[in-house]
Amino acid sequence: MDEETKSTAPAQDNDEKRSPCDQQQIVDLGSAVNHSKRGNIYTLTIVGQVEGHQVLPETAKHASETERRADEAERETEKLKKVQYMEQHVGETFEGVISGITHYGLYVELPNTVEGLVHVNSLEDDYYEYDEDAYELKGEHSGKSYRLGERIKIYVKSTDRLCKTVDFALTMSSAEEDK
Repeated sequence: MDEETKSTAPAQDNDEKRSPCDQQQIVDLGSAVNHSKRGNIYTLTIVGQVEGHQVLPETAKHASETERRADEAERETEKLKKVQYMEQHVGETFEGVISGITHYGLYVELPNTVEGLVHVNSLEDDYYEYDEDAYELKGEHSGKSYRLGERIKIYVKSTDRLCKTVDFALTMSSAEEDK
């Protein structure tokens, strides 16, 4: 047998020697498949096209798209469940850590992994500007700043199931301590 015939021919074994797990139907895909056996392990490698289709690239693309959709569905479900949980705690006070800062507010993460936004509009004691280089919001008149990783006290202001968001606001005691 020449070398090419060996690599494309299905593994020839006596069916009685195979375990029930090994007795799966083997589809002959012709020259598009390499069969090999190492010990009791059979390997089937798709090396080209099957009936004019790029099997491996199409399969990989489909698997990647499916995985991305599943990851997105998982994130969206987790966000919704956190919002539903926090609906029961509207008005309650928590201590959290500033996990993100943008020009429109502070993201605060609570110990229970719920993250919400303190809108810059709710910071009424001063006009705050975002300093991108320092990752902080700094008060224009007071000089008070909020930095990444800082612990602050907030209360749950509102939740929105449709947008899957939780809004926080600083507590009065937190705002007074900051001065």
